[in-house]
Amino acid sequence: MIICKNLECTKEIIPIRQDHIYCSKQCRDKGFRILNPNYIKDARANGKYKFDNNTYKIRRTKYMSNPDNMIKLNARRAAWFKFKEVQSCSISRCTAKGERHHPDYNQPSDIIWLCKKHHVMAHSKQCTIEQCNNKHLALGFCSMHYKRYRKGVLNNYSLPVGSIFNNYYISMNKDKGYIYHKQNMLFGSKEIIGFGDNDWYVKQIPKKTSKQIIIKNHYSKKVCNDATTHIHLGVFIGGNLLGVLQFGYAMNPLSASKIVRGTKINEYKELNRMWLCDSVPRNGESKSISYAIKYIKGKYPKVKWIQTFADERCNGLGIMYQACSFGYYGSHNSKFWYFKDEIYHNSHITNNNRNKKAQLENQGFFETAKSFEFRQFRYIKFLDNRYKKKCTLKELPYLKHYQSD
Repeated sequence: MIICKNLECTKEIIPIRQDHIYCSKQCRDKGFRILNPNYIKDARANGKYKFDNNTYKIRRTKYMSNPDNMIKLNARRAAWFKFKEVQSCSISRCTAKGERHHPDYNQPSDIIWLCKKHHVMAHSKQCTIEQCNNKHLALGFCSMHYKRYRKGVLNNYSLPVGSIFNNYYISMNKDKGYIYHKQNMLFGSKEIIGFGDNDWYVKQIPKKTSKQIIIKNHYSKKVCNDATTHIHLGVFIGGNLLGVLQFGYAMNPLSASKIVRGTKINEYKELNRMWLCDSVPRNGESKSISYAIKYIKGKYPKVKWIQTFADERCNGLGIMYQACSFGYYGSHNSKFWYFKDEIYHNSHITNNNRNKKAQLENQGFFETAKSFEFRQFRYIKFLDNRYKKKCTLKELPYLKHYQSD
């Protein structure tokens, strides 16, 4: 056994190798400084001391001697004094702490709030001009082409598709394809907001607008609650909004596993409401549904199947769903109530947790309301054929109007 070589320590240790002379790392550091008091001076004299303050001053002086670097520093200082309150990242669905990004350092007050991840991606993106491999600066241009664009030299060249100053862009080709959001295209990750071509496409619309159109034009004059419906798509033909499709969950969201075994709540959607204007061309319903399904495939890749119902109230057997290759999986009878020129589903009456039931009771609903039953025809579209094998219902032949009941 030997005693620790640190003079301030008197512990005994059993050496396991030849250079084992300290009992711990702390004693090793203290003992080294005591035995080598001039180590830092000698290392600095030989130029081996990396953390020398003089070396930092030399590097900073060299950095600031470059005029371009001084422009960057002045722009950053001006932006810091003007925008002291830190904001979150401006990229949609990103809530991280933002950093001040300058598309052009000659304009210190023109900044974009980006998180660390998107800030690095913004500086690493390449220029969108063909045969130019320089790094991206702003608007999709490199530094050289951005200056030319600001001076008007690139008048014949429009803003890059997906610019941060455009709300969205549609594929410039005549062939149909996905519609992407503007900001995410600038930073490399595409956010799908629609599908179609320049003449006919479906695209996300505000929830408020979707509800107003459905309440005004749909035969039910009602919409599902916000917890059930969360996808609102508008049908645009020639740039005009001529239809609405609403997707979400079933009335009982957890019932999906009873229809298709092992289905999670985020692996299916239900077409809750659909309305198209009478001026829509022939086969417009099936075309709009087809585009909406393609949108869901790209936007929600975890969705494995889509369900919808055709209602006998409007004398429909689901012919447009048959045209979209939905499978027919039987029907069931649903009870409805007619009261004061409105039709209510039986769930409004049987569900005690709904406020609507108490309101109807106060209006004398049970004394004057009339009940009747209609059939609802179930149609399912499987986006993943593996889930079709897990379906607990039997697929049946399509119903036709010329067939007898």
